[in-house]
Amino acid sequence: SSPQVVYTPLHGVGAPYVRRAFKLLGLPEPYIVPQQEQPDPEFSTVVFPNPEEGKGTWALAFNTGAERGARLLLANDPDADRLAVAEANPAAPGGWQTFSGNEIGILLADWLWTNHRRLHPEVPPGRCAVLCSTVSSKMLGALAAKEGLVFEETLTGFKWLGNRAQQLEEQKGLKVLFAFEEAIGFMAGGMYRDKDGVSAAAVFAEMAAELYAQGTSVSEHLQELYRRYGFFVYRAAYFIADKPAKSAAVFERIRAAYPKALGGVGVLWVRDLGTGLDTSRPDQRATLPWRAGDMMISLGLEGGAT
Repeated sequence: SSPQVVYTPLHGVGAPYVRRAFKLLGLPEPYIVPQQEQPDPEFSTVVFPNPEEGKGTWALAFNTGAERGARLLLANDPDADRLAVAEANPAAPGGWQTFSGNEIGILLADWLWTNHRRLHPEVPPGRCAVLCSTVSSKMLGALAAKEGLVFEETLTGFKWLGNRAQQLEEQKGLKVLFAFEEAIGFMAGGMYRDKDGVSAAAVFAEMAAELYAQGTSVSEHLQELYRRYGFFVYRAAYFIADKPAKSAAVFERIRAAYPKALGGVGVLWVRDLGTGLDTSRPDQRATLPWRAGDMMISLGLEGGAT
């Protein structure tokens, strides 16, 4: 029968390793998009080989998935350290629903915690930890709070996430189950201290197989997680400044008078990692690493938004 999973390495190195990972987990081998299976430094079938960049990068995988009758699509970036996911959904534009890094993150976190709890009931939840970068969704924190897990945020990048995971295990004796950042980077388990798209692909496929066997879907399960832990919405955008001085001027203007409200919603606290300020703390000092002049300001709003 047609495989339920179609995978693309986007002209990168992931194909043989994803095959092996699926085999190790006892999963049927995924069907690999043939035009994108072999490494190609010209990335000849895509404008930009980043699966975050939208349907243009997904086009061949979408077509292949439809032809093969697949239910799940997985994509690694060319060096296979990140994972993107789409699922067949007749109600979605083009028939495929893509998932953001935050959505993939909470799905993987729930799956890893569910299985760890089942396999190791003797380990108290308070001895387990999950991590994410500070620019990622706070839903992982909501999961941790409800389940009794330790939750921590770090600066962006797996240099910070990996090092903190190692510190929590070596210094506090915690079991770090999962870490992620919204830019589709995931660290599943303790085998390594970096993002890895290969293991994330296999673990996500394992989770999806279980959901499909139960008669549900990934998108339906995501809605169940929202009902369980609260609804979270995330929007990301960026501007390109051709000169660093332009960005610095924007931050200087903000620092001269931090906003009291955004869109009519009151600002409750300010964290400025260019000055070390964090008004949410009694001592007003940021706990995250900071450096004078760094351009990162977070605002906490009424209703729990940031």
